[in-house]
Amino acid sequence: MKHKHLLFMLCIYLLSGMAFIACSGDDDEGAASTDAGVIAGKANVRLTQVGNYRFYYDDKGRIDHILDGKYEGYRFTYNPNKVIWYDTYKDADDEEGEVSISYTSKGYLNKLEASSSRENSDHDWNSTGSSSYTYDGSGHLTKISSSWKETLWEDGEKYNISGNGSTTLTWKNDMLVKVVEEETEYEDGEAETSKSIITFTYDSDNLEDYFNEYYQYTPSNNYLEGMGDGELEEAMAYIGLIGKWSKYLPVSSNEEWEEFYDGRNHTGSNTKNYRYGFNSNGTVSYTTVNSARYSYSYTDSGDDRQNSKSGMKVASKEKGGKKENIVRRLFNHPKH
Repeated sequence: MKHKHLLFMLCIYLLSGMAFIACSGDDDEGAASTDAGVIAGKANVRLTQVGNYRFYYDDKGRIDHILDGKYEGYRFTYNPNKVIWYDTYKDADDEEGEVSISYTSKGYLNKLEASSSRENSDHDWNSTGSSSYTYDGSGHLTKISSSWKETLWEDGEKYNISGNGSTTLTWKNDMLVKVVEEETEYEDGEAETSKSIITFTYDSDNLEDYFNEYYQYTPSNNYLEGMGDGELEEAMAYIGLIGKWSKYLPVSSNEEWEEFYDGRNHTGSNTKNYRYGFNSNGTVSYTTVNSARYSYSYTDSGDDRQNSKSGMKVASKEKGGKKENIVRRLFNHPKH
């Protein structure tokens, strides 16, 4: 939406990974994985970095921190289960927000929930949202269903904003073949819609060259735009917390998208090409997406250094000032 009031809205659109174990769609709620980032078997390593993401684990083998470049990070807490989003970018001041998180009995992401509110002389809001994640019997993510609602008051006027979204992933022979993303958003009765269809192409003549022995997540599967443009989901997928991924990796993808806002349709398409490298133990070494390269780093799974903390400080939240409503920024879903 282009409405000026949406500068203050919470648009929660949560779409949606490396234990590599099966998880059913009807999985009971469970605890966080104690093997986050671990690639077992002959590799026997733990993932420590992919591209700008750096991963840190606690002494129980759970994810502790994820740092995304220089300015953003996610800290995971347990009892209660939360993800604290941390940002030091603006004015070099600490900011934070948090979401509640739950896990399946296999340790996969099950649900995210968030709320935000504010009251002052200029504008007030109250927002809530949630997203649930479904897996098939092979441990593949198959669907994300989400909904959100916001009430906003500005200059004495009340605005109601709500929406729902879904992401459906189609698998064939253990390979991701299609992703369909759909979203509808309402502001005081007026609807805006968006739909994207992403199809993946595989090199059938040389399929074994793209064998993904440990079903690792790669940027070629990066269509998990949920929180903002999907950094949290992408990071969790790398360390096996959003199910297992393609047995073979695609060589290209094509996205066709259509959006309706400002009273008219907007359409477009996007093609990406992928290349990969593999280590001698079968783990992914790097992925390139067009001209961008994403390198992977690992440590031995028994190395004590894997448990070292990042030193990332999580400030206490303030009731006023700059720490207000960071969750709103976190969940805003960008258009094409």
